[in-house]
Amino acid sequence: MANTPYYYYVADEGYVRVMADERNRILPFAVLKTNFAKRFSALGLIKKDLDLVKQALRELQNGVDNKIVKQSLAFYAVVTYAKTFAQAEGRGLKIDVSAIKDIPEEAREEHQRLIDQRNQYVAHGGEGGWEQNAVVASLNIYNGEIDKIYPNIIFLKDIDSQLENFWLLVAFVEDYVGNQLKAIWPKLRQETLETEFENLMEQAISPDPSDLQQFN
Repeated sequence: MANTPYYYYVADEGYVRVMADERNRILPFAVLKTNFAKRFSALGLIKKDLDLVKQALRELQNGVDNKIVKQSLAFYAVVTYAKTFAQAEGRGLKIDVSAIKDIPEEAREEHQRLIDQRNQYVAHGGEGGWEQNAVVASLNIYNGEIDKIYPNIIFLKDIDSQLENFWLLVAFVEDYVGNQLKAIWPKLRQETLETEFENLMEQAISPDPSDLQQFN
């Protein structure tokens, strides 16, 4: 088992990676629920989201010809980034952009643009210029006749002009989250090591080997 990850499902917590000793005996585990543990968990989920945003931005930066794929990647990048600053019920933590120091003004403006895109277009299809279809008539002033009547569908697929500042913004947010994780880890570790082993065993879960799962 040492070389192959196995997971055990814990209600209200999700899948937990199971450890084994040198004789390959499955070890019980205790889910840590202190404030330090909860914050460390939430920051880890935010870092995961930022990594996914970077993957989406990398694909967009490499160039995507298919409109559906490009819009899907743009949607994903915007929504996942904005999720970092929303009160996610599952993780119980959101980042306050004002806490991130030294963000260049262009990146701070990009942050607000992305939040607006998420709120007004991606999530709700509202105003903001990212989803419009003005129907107009071009007028031929030379012969006094209507030239053409035509729609103007505009939607969020040409995110290219935002990519540079988007990347810059993500770099600052990621650095902030990384520093928060580094700061809290020794506190969580010390707190856990100072907890009586018997107290941890009282809340420990002993996985049934038949319930273990693997994921590709």
